[in-house]
Amino acid sequence: MNKWHIYSALKNGSDIVLGDLEKMSAEEVKEGVIEYFLMSNRSGSECA
Repeated sequence: MNKWHIYSALKNGSDIVLGDLEKMSAEEVKEGVIEYFLMSNRSGSECA
């Protein structure tokens, strides 16, 4: 799993397995979440 998996899951409302997140670096998780918020802001859509 990488930041793009996080971004995609947030964008599509998909489930994220906690165990997968725990295996990732905190930096990678943060980058995925930040990317989601940036893209949501640019497109004018609201984040869940």
